[in-house]
Amino acid sequence: MKRLVVIMISIIILLGVSGCTAFPEYYSEDTIQTVTEELFGEDVTLLTMEEDKENKKVIYTYEDGKGREFSVFSYAEHSNFDGADLPGYYSKITESYQKDIFMLHKEEFDAIVEKHTKDTGITLDYISCDTESKITDWQVEIMPVYIRFTSDATTKEQVEEDIRVMAEMGMETDALLDYEYDWKKARFREDDVICDWYPNLCRMQLVFEVANDKMKDRTQFDFSVSEEERCTEEELYTYLIEQLDEETLAK
Repeated sequence: MKRLVVIMISIIILLGVSGCTAFPEYYSEDTIQTVTEELFGEDVTLLTMEEDKENKKVIYTYEDGKGREFSVFSYAEHSNFDGADLPGYYSKITESYQKDIFMLHKEEFDAIVEKHTKDTGITLDYISCDTESKITDWQVEIMPVYIRFTSDATTKEQVEEDIRVMAEMGMETDALLDYEYDWKKARFREDDVICDWYPNLCRMQLVFEVANDKMKDRTQFDFSVSEEERCTEEELYTYLIEQLDEETLAK
């Protein structure tokens, strides 16, 4: 009995120190609204709110200023140590903005890829967030947009041609998605609100399979998150070329 009391007191102290709660709790609707406006702009509109008790989350569906729907999630999760769940719950916020916008424009993206890769050695290899495709193996509702292409180029001329194609596809896709968000408002918060965020995984990548005869070489860019960040096709081409190993360009 004494041992049980000690264990219970230890758990209470642990919960108090860690900021966890004994039962699932979620951020308030006001907090979700504030964070969503900070991240995606004040012109977002809340459409629906749905509680998923089984998965311990509340799903908020919003519409951005361009009329596109996306979701924000308020979770209650156990802390985890070395693969084991610890007592108590902590709250966090995450979202599926990048994925939702991409999937909304998926058919248009497919048309861009078909137009630019036809009769080339470039192959669409992987889309992280496309849960309906056979080429994905990470079916996560909040997964950001990571798109990977492969190239079978074996000469400098082919490499440069494929980089040009990548720049053209990249610019069209970036303009199509037209992302607008401030990820720093999630990553570097001044309050104690916990936000999960994956801005550095929202990108397009081109992998050269036979680079250097020994190892793969790759080039990539992150999708822009504001009008001010968007570059020209020539700027993107230069940025992609500069990432390649000299041996890849010296074939």
